[in-house]
Amino acid sequence: MDKNHPRVLVVDDEEDIRYILREMLYAEGYEVVSARNGAEGIERVKAERSKFDLILIDLMMPEIDGIQVLRSVKQCDPDIGAVMITGYASVDSAVRCMKLGAFDYITKPFRKIEIAGRLNEAFQKRRLLLKNKQLVRKLEQRNCELDQTRKEIEQWNLLLERKVGLQTQKLQETVDFQQSIFHAIRDGIFILDGELRVVDVNPEMLQAFHLKTRDQAVGKPCYEVFQGRTNVCDGCPCRAAFETGSLQTHRMSIQAPQGHQATYYDLFIYPMAEGDETAKKIIVYARNVTEAVALQQQLIYSERMAAMGEMAAQIGHELNNYLGGIWGNAQLIPVNIHAGALNRAIEKADLIYENVARMECFTKGLMNLTGTSMEKGVCDLNTLVQETLQFLKPQNRYDDITFVTDLEADLPRIQADPSQIQQVLLNLINNSGDAMEAGEIRVHTAHHPLEDQIELSVSDTGPGIPKAIQEKVFEPHFSMRKNGHGFGLSVCYRIVENHHGTIAVESEVGKGATFRIFLPVHGKADKETQRLDSGALVAPETGTGSSASD
Repeated sequence: MDKNHPRVLVVDDEEDIRYILREMLYAEGYEVVSARNGAEGIERVKAERSKFDLILIDLMMPEIDGIQVLRSVKQCDPDIGAVMITGYASVDSAVRCMKLGAFDYITKPFRKIEIAGRLNEAFQKRRLLLKNKQLVRKLEQRNCELDQTRKEIEQWNLLLERKVGLQTQKLQETVDFQQSIFHAIRDGIFILDGELRVVDVNPEMLQAFHLKTRDQAVGKPCYEVFQGRTNVCDGCPCRAAFETGSLQTHRMSIQAPQGHQATYYDLFIYPMAEGDETAKKIIVYARNVTEAVALQQQLIYSERMAAMGEMAAQIGHELNNYLGGIWGNAQLIPVNIHAGALNRAIEKADLIYENVARMECFTKGLMNLTGTSMEKGVCDLNTLVQETLQFLKPQNRYDDITFVTDLEADLPRIQADPSQIQQVLLNLINNSGDAMEAGEIRVHTAHHPLEDQIELSVSDTGPGIPKAIQEKVFEPHFSMRKNGHGFGLSVCYRIVENHHGTIAVESEVGKGATFRIFLPVHGKADKETQRLDSGALVAPETGTGSSASD
């Protein structure tokens, strides 16, 4: 059959009806064959089995009516699409035809558009039915193939089950061996998943945290098990290991009851990943370094005692610097009072009080050069610069020196010890003042968003520093002044380093010198300054700081 021109058999005992239908359907693109009565129609179908797409049957015909024709045709060709035509429609006859497989029911007189529409629907229904039968046949065939495949799979499953059983036994033996190693190691080991939950922990780690069974740790967050916290520790190195996919190392302290020594562990945190995959777990190796820490603390204490002896002469020098500023402001108080400027006199008295407090802070910081923790807070660097200059400008030593400030507005804040940052400024400015009798000192601040750092620079128009000795200026005992003791810049270097910053010098002989300091913006350095005893799982030890000037 031509799929583009469906074949239609018209069975009707009226010549005019056959002619009308033939012309209508031909105009719609159908190939039309007609039969004069029911018997001829049945014979046509038998003779050309499966060659008709549709059959139009008149319900009321002599001898063999439409229902009998429909029944015989469907027995011969079940796939043929049938549409009934009648001038005397009834519900009963329509139901009977539909039960015998007719697609539709058309009453006379009919219009061309109605015939075309009904036949098109019948043709589409027939196509769908044929396609459905094809699919059913394919499905049945596929089911047979699947049944055969299932039987083959069952046989393979039996073989695989035996092989899996053998491999499972070997795997269990391997796991048991690995577990025996895991639990035999005398250093602490624990494994965490991506949610920082403990997957496994060895007896040494349980003992270190006074846990009796694995159930007290497995399945729980590490910060809850090891630190008694309800949230992730600040600066958590375990999370950093997951995020970076690289080894993390940190020191952890376990606080002991009063009167007992704390226990220290060095943690080595390894991401567990294959190839380029993201780590799903990490393994943490904890080595007990309590004895090494005790030896290190003894060494630091010895160095502190030696440094305090070396710095004794510096105390008087620095106090003289402060007293010089206080003396200068004190001289201005009676002048302001005689001039009737009482408010200015009060301001000078306040400055004297503030600098006495700075003297106290300086002496404490100097005495604890290598041993005390910094009292950090959120600071406005521009304010620290302005307060420092306000203290220095009135001093007689700066009468012939011009101060210029270039402070960036809306400067992000820093996390720092204000007194120690001011001490750095004092040291640098005093050094610049000592290097020249007259000239300019410029203080500059700026934010570098890309590096997330704050820049603080002090520049002067003095004689400059020869390039050959620039690398030595931060070394203890090195000084360009005849009577200098060489501690001022080395202390600046230590203070900046303890604030997780950097300091460097730029200079050309005859063109002055610039000292540039870069400090992290508040928030960036917070995680680096957490104390070990703050409850964090592992956090870097707090830096120490001191203050002095050259």
